[in-house]
Order: sequence, then structure tokens, then C-alpha cells
Amino acid sequence: MTTIEANKTSKDVFYTVIDGSKCEDYIKLKNRNNKEKIDLTDEGVVLTEKLANTLKVKNGDNITIKENDKEKKVKVIGIAENYLYNYIYMTPNMYNQVFETDIKYNLFFANYDNISEDEETTFANKLKENTKISGTVYIRTLNNDYKKSLSGLSSIVFLFIGCASLLSFMVLVNLNNINIEERRRELATFKLLGFYKKELEKYVFRENIILTILGSILGVFIGIGVLGIIIQSAEVETIMLPVEFNTLNVLISILITLSFTLITNFMMKKKIKKIDMIESLKSVE
Repeated sequence: MTTIEANKTSKDVFYTVIDGSKCEDYIKLKNRNNKEKIDLTDEGVVLTEKLANTLKVKNGDNITIKENDKEKKVKVIGIAENYLYNYIYMTPNMYNQVFETDIKYNLFFANYDNISEDEETTFANKLKENTKISGTVYIRTLNNDYKKSLSGLSSIVFLFIGCASLLSFMVLVNLNNINIEERRRELATFKLLGFYKKELEKYVFRENIILTILGSILGVFIGIGVLGIIIQSAEVETIMLPVEFNTLNVLISILITLSFTLITNFMMKKKIKKIDMIESLKSVE
């Protein structure tokens, strides 16, 4: 582990030293946005995305690596997609330039494809029999831990969706009730003028549908702005939650809101039908 600093922000991070020509066999370094491969070279270091965001650096910027009262400025040659923990990647030559000593490896990568969890345990126990090996870590285990940490967040998201849906439904019901109650005299007048039931319903409910569509469009733009703030507040230091705009999710949310409007309109049909023309016209505005 080492300390890196940029823009008056410092972080203790894990560093991985690996030959750039062999990196692709073990670690897939790529940009999250354009999916382009990042080549690990002697020209600089590669940072994981959350670490780069925390330090407020981008590709081509310089960072300072601190170790044993020594400081060394290096160039960031890439920002890699990563969701668990913060890492800095460099080649053995770059390590030699930064720390002014040859690399002494204390961790090794190994590919072991098509292996079950029981076989993993057996293999790990065999490795531990070697006194020079202190422990083993499987990528599958890290992935499972990452998924477990997000499972609690998923329940919170569903809770927010449920509460928002209930609030939306109650607001629509109350607005429809208030709208009809305040316009009883007007609606009763339309009845006396010979408006059919369906014509009267279209007159009232058309407004609700138009307002729902306009509100949904406005809500999408506001929601996109608020989304980043909510995601950042839910993040922990070792986990990155990307802010991504999903068109399908937006369409689903709009359809849910429209369905609430249609349900509310259906519920209000009886209220319109029960409007007493005589009593409404007698009422004082």
C-alpha cells in the first residue's frame, strides 16, 4: 500500500506492479465509458475510476506518490473501470523510477478456469500448506462480497420506489378530489347543457393526463440532476456506484405514473356521476 496525492487530497491505496505485456492475461484495464483498452506502459500509471474521481484527476494529469518521506510525480496514462477497492497500476520499470529500488513481489496472479467452489477450497488448503504462502484470494469471492454489499442497497431502492409510488398515487387522488369539488357548479352546468357522461369525463380527465405527461417530462430532468447526489451519498470509500442514465427505466417510471393517473380517473368517474345538478346550482360560489 502507498499514499498518493493530487489537488490537496491524499489517499492510501493498493498498488499493483505488473508487466504491461502480460497485464491483459490477468487484469482487463479498460475505460468504462468507451470500453477502450488501456495499455499499461512505462510512461505513467493507471488509476481506478473512483480513485481518480476522489483525487479530481483525469487522463494526462500528474499525481504525487509518497513513500518513506520521498515524493515522486508521475503521469496518469489511464483511468480504468473498477467497482471494488482503489488501485494504482504500474510497470516494474515505473516502480523502479518511483521507489528507486527493484520490485519484490508479495502477491501473484494465477488463472484457474472452470473450477467449482469446493475445488477452490481444496486448492487453497493445499497452497496454505506451503509456509511461504500466507493466504489466497479468489476473484469469485470478491465478486460475491460485492454483490452482498449491494443487496442491502437494492432493498432500500425498492423501498424508495414504493414510497414514491404511494405518494404519487395519493397526490393524484387528492388533486382530482379537489378539482372536482371546486368545479361542481361548472360540471353541473355542463350536465344541464346536455353533455354526455363520456364528454364530461374527457373534459375533466384530459387535464389530468396532460399535466401528468408534462410533470413526468419535467421530473425526468430534475431526477437526472438529483440522481448523482443520491448515488454519491450511498457510496462507501471502497465501492464505486456509477451514475448511468437508463432510457428503459425512465420509460417504466413514466408508464407507472400514467397508470396511476388512469386508475385515479377511473375512481373519480363515480364522483362525477353523483354530482347533483340542482344542489350544485343552488350552492353559493
